[in-house]
Amino acid sequence: MAEKATTLEGAATDFEQHEKTYDTFLSLTILGIIHVVSIVMIIAIFGLAGALWLGSIALALTLTTLMMGLFMRGNWKPAIFSFAVTLLFFLIAV
Repeated sequence: MAEKATTLEGAATDFEQHEKTYDTFLSLTILGIIHVVSIVMIIAIFGLAGALWLGSIALALTLTTLMMGLFMRGNWKPAIFSFAVTLLFFLIAV
Protein backbone atom coordinates (compact mmCIF):
# COMPACT_ATOMS: atom_id res chain seq x y z
CA MET A 1 0.00 0.00 0.00
CA ALA A 2 1.25 3.50 -0.77
CA GLU A 3 2.53 5.57 2.09
CA LYS A 4 1.07 8.98 2.73
CA ALA A 5 3.32 12.03 2.73
CA THR A 6 3.48 13.14 6.34
CA THR A 7 6.30 15.66 6.07
CA LEU A 8 5.98 19.19 4.82
CA GLU A 9 8.70 18.63 2.23
CA GLY A 10 6.69 15.91 0.54
CA ALA A 11 3.55 18.02 0.57
CA ALA A 12 5.35 21.05 -0.88
CA THR A 13 6.86 18.98 -3.67
CA ASP A 14 3.48 17.47 -4.46
CA PHE A 15 1.86 20.91 -4.46
CA GLU A 16 4.43 22.21 -6.95
CA GLN A 17 3.63 19.31 -9.27
CA HIS A 18 -0.08 20.06 -8.99
CA GLU A 19 0.56 23.70 -9.89
CA LYS A 20 2.59 22.68 -12.95
CA THR A 21 -0.15 20.30 -14.05
CA TYR A 22 -2.82 22.98 -13.58
CA ASP A 23 -0.78 25.55 -15.53
CA THR A 24 -0.37 23.06 -18.38
CA PHE A 25 -4.11 22.34 -18.31
CA LEU A 26 -4.94 26.04 -18.53
CA SER A 27 -2.49 26.59 -21.37
CA LEU A 28 -3.91 23.67 -23.35
CA THR A 29 -7.46 24.91 -22.72
CA ILE A 30 -6.58 28.38 -24.03
CA LEU A 31 -4.83 26.81 -27.01
CA GLY A 32 -7.90 24.72 -27.75
CA ILE A 33 -10.30 27.65 -27.50
CA ILE A 34 -8.20 29.77 -29.85
CA HIS A 35 -8.03 27.00 -32.42
CA VAL A 36 -11.71 26.08 -32.21
CA VAL A 37 -12.67 29.70 -32.91
CA SER A 38 -10.12 29.80 -35.74
CA ILE A 39 -11.56 26.62 -37.28
CA VAL A 40 -15.09 28.07 -37.11
CA MET A 41 -13.87 31.18 -38.94
CA ILE A 42 -12.12 28.98 -41.53
CA ILE A 43 -15.36 27.06 -42.10
CA ALA A 44 -17.11 30.39 -42.64
CA ILE A 45 -14.39 31.46 -45.07
CA PHE A 46 -14.84 28.25 -47.06
CA GLY A 47 -18.62 28.05 -46.82
CA LEU A 48 -19.90 31.60 -46.90
CA ALA A 49 -17.33 33.31 -49.06
CA GLY A 50 -16.02 30.44 -51.13
CA ALA A 51 -12.51 31.86 -50.82
CA LEU A 52 -10.62 28.60 -51.08
CA TRP A 53 -7.16 30.11 -51.23
CA LEU A 54 -7.69 32.27 -48.12
CA GLY A 55 -9.22 29.35 -46.24
CA SER A 56 -6.42 27.01 -47.27
CA ILE A 57 -3.72 29.39 -46.10
CA ALA A 58 -5.54 30.00 -42.81
CA LEU A 59 -6.08 26.26 -42.28
CA ALA A 60 -2.42 25.42 -42.91
CA LEU A 61 -1.28 28.20 -40.59
CA THR A 62 -3.74 27.20 -37.87
CA LEU A 63 -2.76 23.54 -37.97
CA THR A 64 0.95 24.44 -37.95
CA THR A 65 0.60 26.64 -34.89
CA LEU A 66 -1.57 24.00 -33.21
CA MET A 67 1.21 21.43 -33.62
CA MET A 68 3.78 23.96 -32.41
CA GLY A 69 1.65 24.70 -29.35
CA LEU A 70 1.20 21.03 -28.52
CA PHE A 71 4.90 20.26 -28.89
CA MET A 72 5.74 23.26 -26.72
CA ARG A 73 3.47 21.88 -23.97
CA GLY A 74 0.54 24.20 -24.37
CA ASN A 75 2.28 27.40 -25.41
CA TRP A 76 -0.56 29.40 -26.96
CA LYS A 77 1.41 32.50 -27.97
CA PRO A 78 2.12 31.33 -31.58
CA ALA A 79 -1.60 30.64 -31.94
CA ILE A 80 -2.39 34.33 -31.44
CA PHE A 81 -0.59 35.11 -34.72
CA SER A 82 -2.57 32.50 -36.66
CA PHE A 83 -5.79 33.69 -35.00
CA ALA A 84 -5.08 37.28 -36.09
CA VAL A 85 -4.33 36.19 -39.66
CA THR A 86 -7.46 34.03 -39.76
CA LEU A 87 -9.55 36.91 -38.42
CA LEU A 88 -8.10 39.20 -41.10
CA PHE A 89 -8.88 36.64 -43.81
CA PHE A 90 -12.38 36.23 -42.38
CA LEU A 91 -13.00 39.98 -42.51
CA ILE A 92 -11.68 40.15 -46.07
CA ALA A 93 -13.69 37.16 -47.32
CA VAL A 94 -17.02 37.71 -45.61
